Amino acid sequence: MLSEDISEDILDTLYLHRVHLKLAGLDVSFLDEMAVIKEGGHQNIGKILKYIRPSKDYVIWFKEYSEAFNSVLKGGRLIDVILGLEKLFLLSNFREVMSIANTILTYTGDERRIALYFLNKDLIEGDKHFILPLVEEIATTVVRVSKTEEEFVMSVVKSMNRTLDGMIVTLKY
Repeated sequence: MLSEDISEDILDTLYLHRVHLKLAGLDVSFLDEMAVIKEGGHQNIGKILKYIRPSKDYVIWFKEYSEAFNSVLKGGRLIDVILGLEKLFLLSNFREVMSIANTILTYTGDERRIALYFLNKDLIEGDKHFILPLVEEIATTVVRVSKTEEEFVMSVVKSMNRTLDGMIVTLKY
């Protein structure tokens, strides 16, 4: 049983998604109650549990992040929605990118948590073309979402679960 859902809002990405959903005519009131670990930015959405200031010192950032994450976990299980990670990658040099990837790897396989990383791949395919394959290598499941004029198509391009691997789901709107 999951004890809580949480969002990690990196550099106001949750705010941006909230605006987009609201403009699409959807009810966004559930976001006001969501538990949030906020990393940088100024737009507060949800119940902010911890604010982590962006830091160029990886050791300081990792310590603050670990404390915040472990206080939320509290021995239970959770769904962790991470928004805006690609922005951290964009602002980072090679060494920092590797540190961020190592942090993701640290939590990979932790059965107390289901982590959903939403990445805008267009932002990280350019100059730092190695980031997407690096993150996909660490991930246990990779789902690509595309949009046509009539539907969303979700393709499972990698999964440790053989029944999910290769699955395609289409949602008409």
